[in-house]
Order: sequence, then structure tokens, then C-alpha cells
Amino acid sequence: MTDKRYIAAGIFAAALVVTLAAGGAGQAEQPAEPAIAVAEPAEETPEELRFIVREHGGTVCVFREGFDVQPAIVTEISVEDLPAADRALLEAGMEVAGREALLRLLEDLGS
Repeated sequence: MTDKRYIAAGIFAAALVVTLAAGGAGQAEQPAEPAIAVAEPAEETPEELRFIVREHGGTVCVFREGFDVQPAIVTEISVEDLPAADRALLEAGMEVAGREALLRLLEDLGS
């Protein structure tokens, strides 16, 4: 190669490095922001969680509000061993707001 070609190759390489460092040539375009903003679901705090406590398979079970098929918690508390009033409440389903209230209820049912 002649001196002119070395100089031209060096200038091209320098220009390429500067362009890439500036983020121009080698960077993909960022997609445009969507026209409609999608709201992220708010995280529930432990006190906002809602539960339904009811009998399932002969034991006291905890269901998340809105999820009636599969229990979130299956306890070892036998419904058969509970007083009739508690069994009636469990048959209807006991609504509980918050984890602390849920723990208190399960403790009461288990004692």
C-alpha cells in the first residue's frame, strides 16, 4: 500500500471509532414510546391483602380473594374438631383483611 492509502485507512478508522463512541452508527434506534401508557399494577401492602378462610377437604384453608379454586394455604386444623358456630362461619367463608388478622384468626381456630 502506498502512503496515501495508509493515511486514508487511518482517517477512516479514526472516524469509525469516533462515530461508534458517540453512539451514532452502531447503535440501534430506540422504539418510540407507545401512544397509550400502560399502568403498572400497584403492589398490595400486607394489610391490603384480602383472604377468604373456609373449609376445603375437611380442613381450614385460606384462599386469596378472587381465587376460589386452589387454596393459598392448607392448614392442619380439622373442621370436624371445631365448634358448630365456627363450622357454620367457615361454610359461608370468613373474609379477612390483612396478614395479621389472618394469623390471629388461624391462631384462634387452631387453639
